Amino acid sequence: MGEEEFYDSVAQRLLSTEDLIVQEPARFLAGSMDAFRCMMEKIGPVNGKKVLDYGYGSGWLGVYLAKQEAQVEGFDISGKLIEVASLRAEVNGVSHSCKFRKMMAEDLEYPDQSFELVVGISILYHVELGRATYHSSV
Repeated sequence: MGEEEFYDSVAQRLLSTEDLIVQEPARFLAGSMDAFRCMMEKIGPVNGKKVLDYGYGSGWLGVYLAKQEAQVEGFDISGKLIEVASLRAEVNGVSHSCKFRKMMAEDLEYPDQSFELVVGISILYHVELGRATYHSSV
């Protein structure tokens, strides 16, 4: 089974079992709250910023940031995860601030300088870093 198929199957399970409300990030992080707090401290307030959620997974991080008034776009390799992330955004009342797409990190389709901030959690070990770089002057 390839990575896309694996995450499609994960998404199918999430659609039928996972609580979609995003409140406390610790619920979605497997022991990495310290890293999350450090990231949030470094990026500062996100309200009004255009943010790329790099490998959005189930969409919890993008929704979390959208609830803080960021404009979020995100990509992931799994088409099924789009359903999960979009439903999560809808349930949390931020679907107007979130746009999720199926895309490979190694072949992004965003124009240069599209985002003020790029964030991701537990994603870099899934990609070929030399090919999956985002260039921006911001």
